Amino acid sequence: RIFSGTVTNNGFRRADFVRVIGNLFDQTTSNTGKDSVFVKGTRIVYESKVIADTALEPGEVASYSLTVPIKKGKRADYHTMDIHWEQTN
Repeated sequence: RIFSGTVTNNGFRRADFVRVIGNLFDQTTSNTGKDSVFVKGTRIVYESKVIADTALEPGEVASYSLTVPIKKGKRADYHTMDIHWEQTN
């Protein structure tokens, strides 16, 4: 399954390492697939010298495209989407 969309930071602080997680389920709610992708956001150099482009400033919008493979021999009847992020200083 291919999912695409946008994520908006509606908060008042920067969201770091923003990741969209897709889960697929069959009719019995057994997991039939899971994967995730980081959004393409603002480039940040952290104090640890890590460089990433997965941050969203307040009000910023980022797009994503996520392909979630279905386990062999399984069906995907339902899906959920989660958004995870970190807050660093």
